Amino acid sequence: MNRPVIEVDDYMHPEERAVTNRIVALTQMDSWAESGMGEGLDDTNQYICSASYYAVPSRHMIAREAEAAAELFGLGQLPKLYIARKFSYDLQLSGYHEPTVIVPSALVDEHDEGMIRCRICGALAGVKAGHHQLEYLLWIIENMSGSIPIPFASQAACTLLYEWKRAIRYSQDRAVYLATGNLEEALRNILYGTVPQETLKRFTFGSNGTFDPQVRRYSKGLVEKTVGAFASLMQDYAYLPERYSRLIQFAEGRSGQ
Repeated sequence: MNRPVIEVDDYMHPEERAVTNRIVALTQMDSWAESGMGEGLDDTNQYICSASYYAVPSRHMIAREAEAAAELFGLGQLPKLYIARKFSYDLQLSGYHEPTVIVPSALVDEHDEGMIRCRICGALAGVKAGHHQLEYLLWIIENMSGSIPIPFASQAACTLLYEWKRAIRYSQDRAVYLATGNLEEALRNILYGTVPQETLKRFTFGSNGTFDPQVRRYSKGLVEKTVGAFASLMQDYAYLPERYSRLIQFAEGRSGQ
């Protein structure tokens, strides 16, 4: 029996929905993207990707995982897939009407099938939710604002976009859990690439796992006091305990339904 499609409402975090609405209201980015200013967005993206990255063959494990994830999230068309020579483990989304998923070579080289599956599921859930559009526009602001006129590239808009980048992590974490049905793997996915691999192998995961003391310290505000104004910049590090805690709460809430 086929699994029911995972809908965006099943995993979108309220913080993501709220900040996305604020960005759209502030920037009117849809009007810009559909105007003459936005013409060629996808052509530019595909040129950059095809010239800089390795297109994933249809028989590659990444393609197979993406096909399975696309079915889970009800995507009618598979995004274009590329592998980039990068040493981080985070996937990147880009493209506007034509979404693209860029997989770092470091993740592929590790041959950790569980984590590859989790990262691909998070990325495809992001495509379903339209994350590629805002992520691509943020990339344009950061890299091309001096070359082309971008009317919404204000400091306020950029601040909201970085806030949005944090919020979508909560949504993608939920999507990974729903797609895999494995809370331990979904929690390991949050720490993967930040905690050293040899250390992570000795971790236990869950509300009473190895990372729980860090979660408790974060909940008491010690992280904010320590990193202060840098917390918003160190999003992938300083907010790991928050992501971890929120996913456990989400999973426990669903188990009680």
